[in-house]
Amino acid sequence: MPHGNRAGVLTLQQDGAKLSGTCELEKHGTSTVTGSIQGAKVSMNIELHGGSFTLLGTVEGDNISGTTEPAGGTWKGTRQKE
Repeated sequence: MPHGNRAGVLTLQQDGAKLSGTCELEKHGTSTVTGSIQGAKVSMNIELHGGSFTLLGTVEGDNISGTTEPAGGTWKGTRQKE
């Protein structure tokens, strides 16, 4: 990533194929997330500092990972157990 690794918390709600929620990103605060899921494939848009970027990824069990556009970085996450 151009800005290095960043830790954060992604909180999502699913309504059919629609995803919505928030992303609390280290050093950037909380941003709105919208997106969709089809099978194991996800696409999420995050608004950040007047711009936006897209997370594309794949869900595998409790894990999710993928790439960012337009920066071409990578990301990953693990579902937190309740």
